[in-house]
Amino acid sequence: MNPARKTAYLEALGIDIWVLRRDDELAVSDCGDDSISPDVSPASLSADWLYVGPGSGNLLLVCACAADAATPLAADIARCLDAHPVWAWPADPDDSSATPVSEVINDRLITRIISFGIDKPSQGPKSANESIGTAQWLQTETIARLKDDGRCRQALWAMISLRNWTVSTPPTEPGSV
Repeated sequence: MNPARKTAYLEALGIDIWVLRRDDELAVSDCGDDSISPDVSPASLSADWLYVGPGSGNLLLVCACAADAATPLAADIARCLDAHPVWAWPADPDDSSATPVSEVINDRLITRIISFGIDKPSQGPKSANESIGTAQWLQTETIARLKDDGRCRQALWAMISLRNWTVSTPPTEPGSV
């Protein structure tokens, strides 16, 4: 069957066609001026105030900008952890759409936070891996560093596994545990 006919059949059946992209086409991190307020220095990003993106689970993933949350690696991490984690990135406290991290935790009933290279809130835990309010805080490398360094990814998966934060699969047979 020729490729055009195969594509037509798949489209008629409503099946999406996946095309492998080259690595240089994949966005790693494009945190430009549009995603971080000009008043916030990227070198001193903290999670005191956040822009809150999509998601509805009890897991908050904090990255440097919205573009980081849209990378394939970020999607893989989110898929492993929760069906619909809440994404957020640092915000300028003077911006009306910014929300204090404590309000995000309380309003959305957040119990787990993973910070990708973002400093913990100034009112938060003293070490990088303690609780903030009712949520456990886990600090790790930036999305870009995780993409480039396999050892960093292994360390992240190890920390997540030790905390039992991965999504477990249900038993295949009733009554088996």
